[in-house]
Amino acid sequence: FTAGWKVVSSPSFYLQTFFEPFQVALPQIAGKHGWANSAGKMFDSSREAFKVVDLLGDQSHIDPKKYVSPNGAEETGRVQDMLQYMYDRGRLTMGHNSDFGAPGTKGLASRVFNKLGSIATNMEAVNRVTTALASYRADFEANIKKGMSSAEAHEAAKAYTDDLTRFTHGEYNESATPRMLMSGNTKLPIKMLSQFKRFQLMQFSQLIKNVHDAFGDAPAEEKAIAQKALQYTFAQYGALTGVVGLPMFGVISTILDSVLGDKGEAIDPEMHTMQWLTKHVGPEMAKLLMSGATGAAGMPLSGKIGAGEIGQFVQPDKLDISNKGKVADLMVSAMGPVVGMATNDVAGALAKFR
Repeated sequence: FTAGWKVVSSPSFYLQTFFEPFQVALPQIAGKHGWANSAGKMFDSSREAFKVVDLLGDQSHIDPKKYVSPNGAEETGRVQDMLQYMYDRGRLTMGHNSDFGAPGTKGLASRVFNKLGSIATNMEAVNRVTTALASYRADFEANIKKGMSSAEAHEAAKAYTDDLTRFTHGEYNESATPRMLMSGNTKLPIKMLSQFKRFQLMQFSQLIKNVHDAFGDAPAEEKAIAQKALQYTFAQYGALTGVVGLPMFGVISTILDSVLGDKGEAIDPEMHTMQWLTKHVGPEMAKLLMSGATGAAGMPLSGKIGAGEIGQFVQPDKLDISNKGKVADLMVSAMGPVVGMATNDVAGALAKFR
C-alpha cells in the first residue's frame, strides 16, 4: 500500500526518476571525462535508451538487440554487446522496485498497481541504460585516444561502465543489502519497516566514498577524479535546487541549528538558513540561493530532485527529545513510511470520532 501511495502513483516519483541519471551518474562520469562531454552524451543516451526498453511493456522488458547506432554497424555491435553484458550481470534490472511488494493479480486495484509498477520499473531500466550508454561512449572514446585498439577500448569501457552503473544506481539484491535491513531468520517485519531505506543508504555511501577518495590515500588519478566528481555534484545540485538541495543539507544544518540555535526555539534548519542568508545577501538573492534555478522558475524542486535528505533518516522537527511524546515521534519517524502512514491514518480516524 505504501508503495502505491508514495511511489508508483506519485508524480514526484517519476520526476525524481527522470532526473536520476543526470543527478547521480553525470557528475561521476564528468569527474573522469569532463562535464560538457559527459552531459552531451547523457542527453543523447537518454533519448536512445527508449529504443532498448519498452516503457509500457512487462517489467524489465529490455532487448539490447533493438539498439541501432546512428554511427553505423560497428558501433551498433559494440554497444549491443555492452548492453547484453550489463543485462546478463543484472545491472540494468535491479532497481528499487524490489521495495514495492507484491499486490497480487486479482481485482482492478491490483491490476492498476501492477501496471504502474511495471512502468516505474521500466523507468528505472531506462535510467540504467542511459547511464550505461553515456559512460561507455565517453570511456571508449577516451581509450581510443590513449592508443588502445578498438577491442581493447571496448573491453576497458565495458568494465568501467559496469563499475560506474553499480556505483551510481546501486544494487538491490540480498548480497548488497546491509544486515540490519534484512529479516534473516527472524519473524520481525524488518523489510517492511526499512522500506525505501536502501536508496538513501546507497546515496549516502556514494557520497562518503567520493569524499574518502577525494581526500584520503587513493592513487593520484582516482583522487583527482573523485575531487572533480564532488565539485560537479555540489555544483549541479546547487544550481538546480539551491542550498536546500545540496547533499546532506538536512543533517549538517540540523546539527548546526541544534548547537548554534537559540535554546527553547524549535529546530527548523531551512527557516533559519533562509533568515541568515536574507540578513547577509538580501531577500531576493536569499530566495535564489535557497531554491536554485528551479525555484527561480517558479517550480521549487529541492525536496523532489535535491540531495538534502541524504543521511537524514528522521525529520528535523522530530529531534526534540525533551519529552516522551517527542521521543515517540522520533521512533515513528525512524521506522519508515509503513509505520508513519499507519499512525497518521489511526490519528485521522480517531479525530473524526472526537
